[in-house]
Amino acid sequence: MRMLRAVVCAGIFLACGTTFLATEAAGDDQTKPGGGNAAAIALAKKSPIVQSAFQFLLSQAARIQDATLRKQTLDALGDPCIRHRANLSEAQKDAIVATLVSQGLVNPTNAATITGGVKAGIFPPVLNDSSACPKLPQAFFSAPGSASIVGHHSYPGGLVVHESNNDVADVHLADQYRQIYGHVGAKGLPTIERENQGRFSAPEGNGDTDIFIDEDLIIGAPL
Repeated sequence: MRMLRAVVCAGIFLACGTTFLATEAAGDDQTKPGGGNAAAIALAKKSPIVQSAFQFLLSQAARIQDATLRKQTLDALGDPCIRHRANLSEAQKDAIVATLVSQGLVNPTNAATITGGVKAGIFPPVLNDSSACPKLPQAFFSAPGSASIVGHHSYPGGLVVHESNNDVADVHLADQYRQIYGHVGAKGLPTIERENQGRFSAPEGNGDTDIFIDEDLIIGAPL
């Protein structure tokens, strides 16, 4: 177990001591982006497993045949604008906060614990705030898979590793359904020939399976 842990740490973290980044980034100041974002991005760029996982996700998204879904998925994996924060003024934020408070949708006790108040909690800090294209402080490829160092994939870049696992599992699960619930083969077991396991959602169908699975959703949903 120690050897496995050492290999994982060397391959993913580059050094196990870098887990301190997650601890430092967990501060309670919600008025400005955390200071560890740049360090996390730099570390994730150096990690072979993180970068290979990110490229895998991009290649999977590129397989999506529906043009709109493909564009939206690639946009989410890249460096998108935060559309609901675009051109949002401070006065508009105040109005939204006032509405939430008046409708009892804000817990005053929780709000009092947030540095910067309830407004900072509802509108966490972003880059280029109030502009036409606000950005997340953390790149997608360098984000952790969970918020705590005791959680899963909680290192810089852990999200893309986690999502790669999910996407592979999703595709394999769909293939399993096609195999088990498809046609009955010569040996009496449901089966689908491997060469027919492409996209099954085309309106005309391919006549090679009795089940209908949208490959675009199978690939895109976990991303």
